[in-house]
Amino acid sequence: DLMDLLDRQKEKKKLFGAICTSPAVVLATAGLVEDGATCYPAKILREKIKDASDEDVVVQGNVITSQGPGTSLLFALRLGEALFGKEMADNVAKDMLVDRNGVPSYTVRLFPPRPAISEKPKNGITGRKRALETEKSIVSPVPSKACKESNY
Repeated sequence: DLMDLLDRQKEKKKLFGAICTSPAVVLATAGLVEDGATCYPAKILREKIKDASDEDVVVQGNVITSQGPGTSLLFALRLGEALFGKEMADNVAKDMLVDRNGVPSYTVRLFPPRPAISEKPKNGITGRKRALETEKSIVSPVPSKACKESNY
């Protein structure tokens, strides 16, 4: 079963990890993590790990723990680093537009949307002026030439 597998991994000093509630519910209750591991930041879970860390990802020898869904990319990159080395993990992070130091490597820009064809003008305002009144946010990893040259 899972617990036997985890015990063997720990005994053989092979890599294993857990994310979200699992470091507390599975690993800590079985004595498979050291003090200072991390888990989802809920008091009831953090109490199961002595001196639980506030870090997104904690590496303790062959055990890697992480806080939850929002830290899953950083967790995956640390697993990749443990398996394939820092350079490989850094290259993967760069290709994925992930800054491993927690700073996003994308930009958020505001672009006015085009008015829907079926929309009727409000107060007689149409086209670009109407669109500027209803700006919305979009995420753009790299602003495209079309976005920069757009006239709407």
